[in-house]
Amino acid sequence: MKFRVHQYKDLDLTIHEATEEINTQEIISLLKDFYQNRLTTYLIWDLNKGGNPELSPNDIMKIIGISIEYGSLRKTGKTAIVTDNDLYFGLSRMYETYNEIETDLSLQVQVFRNFKQALSWFGINIKDAAGEPGAGSTFPY
Repeated sequence: MKFRVHQYKDLDLTIHEATEEINTQEIISLLKDFYQNRLTTYLIWDLNKGGNPELSPNDIMKIIGISIEYGSLRKTGKTAIVTDNDLYFGLSRMYETYNEIETDLSLQVQVFRNFKQALSWFGINIKDAAGEPGAGSTFPY
């Protein structure tokens, strides 16, 4: 699998961490699995190790289609896309914009360059919720 899935029930958070180059079908498959089996309020797509994206604007619309199809299962929530890759960042901003225009879902999507910004947007304080890094915390970031 090209993604590692981290779920933190105490934080109501799921992280999909890319471990190598990814494609649209893998994202769609993981997104469907998230909606059907691991639904949380907060979702982070960590694309920092996702290689060079093989995504087009048409692919972005396919992914939004899944959000529309399953969106009623997650009436509220926030999705953060975290990437330091300029191309992923641009494509993710397209997704963010298309999501606002094409859906009437109350889900919020935002793109970030680092995890601290995403977690701050969620209102999650890792020190309080998961312990200090290196002191038994299982939070990988």
